[in-house]
Amino acid sequence: MDIKKNKEVAAELRITSFPTFMVYVSGHSVLYDGPRNHEAILTFIKTVKDSKPIPAGSIAEVPSPSVIIYDPAETTSIKFLPALFTRYPIYHIREGKSLKIVLKEETEQTYSGELVIEQISKWLYKKTDPILVDLLNTNIENKLREALENKIHILGLIDIDPSLSASVRGTL
Repeated sequence: MDIKKNKEVAAELRITSFPTFMVYVSGHSVLYDGPRNHEAILTFIKTVKDSKPIPAGSIAEVPSPSVIIYDPAETTSIKFLPALFTRYPIYHIREGKSLKIVLKEETEQTYSGELVIEQISKWLYKKTDPILVDLLNTNIENKLREALENKIHILGLIDIDPSLSASVRGTL
């Protein structure tokens, strides 16, 4: 498809570059963003086809940590989320009036972005990244000093707090 001539179709299908691979199961699409080889693509297709959240009757039945999809109709591509997010088990609860994604850990966090499976998966990976979670729950300056003392290479530093960045730069 020429996306320059078919901009509306490309936007609807979320095609922004070539090649774009999408798997369609029962009319729902899941974007493939893995290695471009025969085996990896076939494995992904099978994973999406077999992907199902674990049914649960209520939140009390769902262990922590996990992800909960509240979807009364179960008619969206969100049901294929287990194919993209594998860090925690994913449960499905048929309650409520609208689709909702909740990350259940020590506290519950509700996804508030656009209901696109790839964006939900990225949000979940970001929220559950063990390094980021560890850094956010501790003193960042001490973690960086510890990394320097242990001769761990720091590949990049984001200016979260200008005073912290100045302090860390002073120790480098």
